[in-house]
Amino acid sequence: VEFKRVDLPVLYCHDGQNAYEDSSSWTGSSWRMIGALTRLYERDMIEIPPIVVMIPSADGDIMPGLRRRHAEYGDMTLPFSQAHGEFVAEKLHPYVKNRFRVKDGPENVSAIGSSLGGQASLQLVLRYPETFGGVACMSPCFQVGTIASVMANVVNGGFDTNSTGENLRDLSVILSKASNLYSSKEKLRNNHKSLHSKTIYIDNGGDRDESKVPFFDVMDHFTMNDKWWNPGYFWLDTQLQPTIDAVRWALDRGGVEYWYEKFPGARHNERAWAQRIHSPLLTLYGKTRQP
Repeated sequence: VEFKRVDLPVLYCHDGQNAYEDSSSWTGSSWRMIGALTRLYERDMIEIPPIVVMIPSADGDIMPGLRRRHAEYGDMTLPFSQAHGEFVAEKLHPYVKNRFRVKDGPENVSAIGSSLGGQASLQLVLRYPETFGGVACMSPCFQVGTIASVMANVVNGGFDTNSTGENLRDLSVILSKASNLYSSKEKLRNNHKSLHSKTIYIDNGGDRDESKVPFFDVMDHFTMNDKWWNPGYFWLDTQLQPTIDAVRWALDRGGVEYWYEKFPGARHNERAWAQRIHSPLLTLYGKTRQP
């Protein structure tokens, strides 16, 4: 009732079945996102809660050895990931706008995901910058084509972000062009196609210095429902660090402001993401947001 006549921002959530209830998650634990949004709003930490659209990832295999989820959330150049982005931006989002009171403008449309879902979320911003203005990537699995598209956006100021063309083959060209962008940052912030105009959140766990992900953690592995077993993936966030660093390097070289948080010792699973889900939500919707 409180928001009956209010236009709301919208948040598209990849792996939606894992985001809100433990019982629907394939690991037996969820991000507990809805509870987090409720608490943040009740504590006056966010302006207004978004409409959350839970996009479940696909089950099964396209062919032996190729999971549908891995294809739809796959690298930038893959036709399956292109089809997924087109569905969300050109089919699902217009449907949501027709059914609900959605605020206009890309600054009010965001995507969130974990692991490959984080990559799929960033791709929506890269492919459809005039629709999506915010992205949160928890423990993202960035692949080569996605990293190259981030570099292309930084180099070209937001133009031709689906390309991984000639200008990306010469590292010296990337460095020289990216360095020159500092002089035109204000102009880029007003260009919806540029990552300078976007709200970007990235985080991950894994090993750092003396803080190591334990090989086995009873409280992390066992869940109090019929799933009973939550995979730990103790190695994965550490393994993904180089590709996360590559995206951060490209953003830094282009002077793109973004939020990055490291959670030393955290695993690559829903229980770990639930413990920090407030961080991306505050970045996207908090009353005070500082890069």
